[in-house]
Amino acid sequence: MFSGPKKPKAWRWRGEDYIEYVEDRLEHDFHYGLDSSKIEKLGWKPEYPFEIWLKETVKWYQENVWWWQPLKVDRLVVDRSNQKLYGG
Repeated sequence: MFSGPKKPKAWRWRGEDYIEYVEDRLEHDFHYGLDSSKIEKLGWKPEYPFEIWLKETVKWYQENVWWWQPLKVDRLVVDRSNQKLYGG
């Protein structure tokens, strides 16, 4: 059913010069809506309900730790404890 991404090619670090740091917005990552009405008017329908795809996606990540675990190495941890909650 859900095959997920292929094993990635070697990732190449380009250095700090390629990173642009920006201030967080309160709605950042909390307010990304999706409107599929236009594509549905063209006759598209999802193959499976959202809940099924979500369950399959979680299952894939659980079964493919080799793919995402290296991405967590040396990852910057950001303390967001002082950030106000969206809408509050």
